[in-house]
Amino acid sequence: MSATDSFRVLGIELALDEPESVLRERALAAAGVSAAELRGFRIARISLDARRVGRARRLRFVVHADLVLDADAKSAGLERALRAGRVVRTPMAGRLEVDRVHASLAGARVAVLGAGPAGLFAALALARNGVAVDLIDRGAPIRERARDLNAFHRTRVPNPESNLLFGEGGAGTYSDGKLYTRVDHPLEVPLLDELVACGAPPEILYDARAHIGTDRLHRILPRLRARLEAQGVRFHWRTRVDGLVLDARDPGRVRALATRAGELPCAALVLAPGHSARDSWRALAAQGVPFEAKPFQLGVRIEHPQLLVDRGRYGEGPEAARLGPAYYGLSSKPGSDAPAAHSFCMCPGGVIVASVSAPGQLCTNGMSNSKHSSKYANAAIVTTLGPREFGAGAFDGVALQEQLERAFFAAGGGDYTAPAQSAPDFLAGRVSHQLGS
Repeated sequence: MSATDSFRVLGIELALDEPESVLRERALAAAGVSAAELRGFRIARISLDARRVGRARRLRFVVHADLVLDADAKSAGLERALRAGRVVRTPMAGRLEVDRVHASLAGARVAVLGAGPAGLFAALALARNGVAVDLIDRGAPIRERARDLNAFHRTRVPNPESNLLFGEGGAGTYSDGKLYTRVDHPLEVPLLDELVACGAPPEILYDARAHIGTDRLHRILPRLRARLEAQGVRFHWRTRVDGLVLDARDPGRVRALATRAGELPCAALVLAPGHSARDSWRALAAQGVPFEAKPFQLGVRIEHPQLLVDRGRYGEGPEAARLGPAYYGLSSKPGSDAPAAHSFCMCPGGVIVASVSAPGQLCTNGMSNSKHSSKYANAAIVTTLGPREFGAGAFDGVALQEQLERAFFAAGGGDYTAPAQSAPDFLAGRVSHQLGS
């Protein structure tokens, strides 16, 4: 197979009523190359441009597309497009398979701690390369996890092991499966391909706001698990890791994991416990695993009618009806008396949920299904805190989070109801005595 290069054509416009089939020819024209030179074509990103031009609103899609050409292809048009910035070189899509696995893993088993996105895809990459994997999670597989959550909603008694944060798929299962990272990486394509093979919609491969939906994830995750099991991955559910079993002759080497079900031998360990397994972090730190403080984002959720967001983004023209629920993104620069802030995890047609893993503590998250069917939208409005604000100790930020979550729990009445204010009252610093439904 001859060597190839990939080039990304930027900013191709597509009208709302135009088919995607026109993009290939527009990309070729913008890049100054002929169809005969093309070895591959892929829509890399589609986003809606709803900005006003003057006082008028002109809704349109903006598309980035990748062209694969022979590595030795020469084109004066392509050179002009590169100099003008209409086209940029981009890495070829990566692959999960590697040329060689480290000799120490031959015939050995690797333990992966955590069945969220990081743990699942780490297990996939290892298994694809012939490494035997044990994947351990303190939570439950998806159907049992759903029953545990229903019990929490009915009784208001949290399950500290199987909840909105712990279990198959991790915290993202009960967020809504957002897939946009704002980072281009060669492994993005093969990982998204895997999700499509498990039933995710093909448009996640290029949608700038790629989203699967909590309801679809409940069908996709068991299929992904079956594919991993077919490649030799062993799943250990409801198995909390309480510590490491170190080699007596080499204390820097992990020999096994200490779990509630007994010791689980391993030759190597991949840690992917997620952002809320604080007890696991502390247990590992007590055994000498090094930790350091890192900044995190803290904020509040704001909820508003989805129709309000739709009209603000699309206007009230006939085009809005076929575009679906609108997203938004907001940011503010730091001022003399306030830090910078921005919106995060915006859920169109979604709901706010109690993201609870520990008794007596309350945090919230946003969740939406694939059809964004709620009448409301919500987003987190967050700012970033770092060691300068909460202290330099490895767990000083965690202590602040826990302190605030206990205060939120108490402010909501002690039954995992989220304390709430109207937006005007929040901005004015006063209590809301009555909120509309």
